Amino acid sequence: LQKLQAVSLVSIESRGPVKTKLSPLLRTPNEGVGLYEREGWTAGQTGERTITLTRRSGPSEPMSFRLTWQGEEGVFSSPNSIELPLDTPVSLPVKITARKEGAHSATLSIDHPSIPGHVHRVLAAIVVPHRLTAEDGYSIKAEVVPPTPSDIGVFVDVPPDTAALRFGVSAPGFYPTLIGPDRDGFYPCPFDLQGQTPARCAFANPQPGVWEINVASSAMRNFDPEAPDPFKPTPVTVTATAASVGLAVAPAPVALGADRSQPLTLTLENRLGKVAAAAASVDLGSAIRSRATMRQGEQHLYEIVVPKGTTSLLARVQPPKDSRADLDLYVLDCTEPEKPPEAPAGELEKGKKSPMRPPPLCAPAVKSAGVGAGAEAEVSSPKAGRWVIVVDAFSAPDGPVEYEYFDFFSHPGFGAIAAADLPEERPPATRWQARANAWAARLPQSPRHLAARIVATSKDVTKLSGRFGQGDKELIPLGAAEVWFEVPPPAAAAR
Repeated sequence: LQKLQAVSLVSIESRGPVKTKLSPLLRTPNEGVGLYEREGWTAGQTGERTITLTRRSGPSEPMSFRLTWQGEEGVFSSPNSIELPLDTPVSLPVKITARKEGAHSATLSIDHPSIPGHVHRVLAAIVVPHRLTAEDGYSIKAEVVPPTPSDIGVFVDVPPDTAALRFGVSAPGFYPTLIGPDRDGFYPCPFDLQGQTPARCAFANPQPGVWEINVASSAMRNFDPEAPDPFKPTPVTVTATAASVGLAVAPAPVALGADRSQPLTLTLENRLGKVAAAAASVDLGSAIRSRATMRQGEQHLYEIVVPKGTTSLLARVQPPKDSRADLDLYVLDCTEPEKPPEAPAGELEKGKKSPMRPPPLCAPAVKSAGVGAGAEAEVSSPKAGRWVIVVDAFSAPDGPVEYEYFDFFSHPGFGAIAAADLPEERPPATRWQARANAWAARLPQSPRHLAARIVATSKDVTKLSGRFGQGDKELIPLGAAEVWFEVPPPAAAAR
């Protein structure tokens, strides 16, 4: 401390490239105080980035500084010294070698012989994910050794149009969670307190980009480093597969009136990893489409009255594909709250109890607020009553944006589509056909239309309805085709 008091300190500012799904939202887009790139790297790739250094204090003449790297060797390198004039930005080239998959980091220290300690330090980090490619069947395997007590990440680059990311571990006693490209805190795996079953999990509609499968040992909860025989780290194999099935319906468009049926032909194709999939039978439903225009910061509200017995409620918003707008979607449950059981008469007479807090008029049920132009959200078995869909223009940098709005709820009272298809193991790029028959019991009231959302599913790809490994299992749609039924002419409907 005495040495520091005897010298004039020098301050240096640093700026470096940042590449993540959220980096365009930084004050200076895609730029930070260090170097951090989570997207864009492949094992074996080399590249060069630039860190800009600006000396803000000290003598007016240029100063020469020594540069050293501490951390993972062989990933980051640069010249051994740099000369910094006062208040003049200087570019420092940094060579990067992504030798293998994983997270790689190092610290650049900037030192001067007349100044004790480090004058300035810059953190550099890149993430090199495993690629889910056609050559590997859109699947990966990685053997890791989670440290104790700690965790370890396996990074995978999820391709576009992935309907479900399946992942798991090879041994019991390990609990995987997910960290997405723009947020963390996903817990899609069943929580096994006893640690008897290897985790097999799936996550629906992951956005494209680099995801981290974070693996921790269950023994962390009881880890004691001073125990006579402390728990030792053990290897475990992490697997991940991207799943998606394309689905098309013929004929199109389909004419269907009340109390009428129509045969359909379904054409399916496994677009990604191997999966035992088949077309599923579904209920018909009521749908509406509309177009609207909104500016950044605006919100549009759409109300839906859902009847009792509804099996699914879905809403979607989609701006033009070339739009830079970011529209988010919120589904609000505005149904009447369930009445609590009445207290016994004796309890009411005692008094001295504060009144119950009234329930909110509307509560968020589900949202789709990731980085990207469009959004889609679905609620399984929604309660009967009023629901509100909120379209939020989080970002519209190019001015007013036109979007297409679509909502749909399925109900057995409208009819059903019965699909004759058996689940079989489908390798990548497999195509097959299935027969189906649509029967309509009644038509929705105008302006809504009779519609259906035919899906392909697999009993091996499920999600949990609750958080933290709780709730019932639900099949994840691996692909969907929306059928918009046209009302046939009166003469055709009478036949």
